[in-house]
Amino acid sequence: MKKLSAFGIVGSIGFVVDSAVFAVLLTLSGQTMLSRIIAFWIAATVTWFGNRNLTFRDSDKSDKTKQWGKHMLAAHVAGGVNLSVFYFATCWLPITGAFVLGIAAGLVINYLLANRFVFKPAS
Repeated sequence: MKKLSAFGIVGSIGFVVDSAVFAVLLTLSGQTMLSRIIAFWIAATVTWFGNRNLTFRDSDKSDKTKQWGKHMLAAHVAGGVNLSVFYFATCWLPITGAFVLGIAAGLVINYLLANRFVFKPAS
């Protein structure tokens, strides 16, 4: 339960970063999907750092670059779910509702992959 709570805290920080970057980029560019993608990449890096140092702090930290790469791969899989749900949900929901629904779907996938693939226990 501790791990899930920490993941939620890190995810909340990532959500704030994602939301803020998305809002700024959308306002500046008017490009919805491009703004979403860039905001997602920035937020994914922030959550990797937070999960590495808080949620999964007891995991193997021997290869930071490899772990970041695995996290980004997992985040892109979860992000694909996030963006797909966001894209299709914009047909029926206001953009804010679609944004939240996409993030919720991605969150479930991201936790499962982080817990089983990215952050291996220290030996």
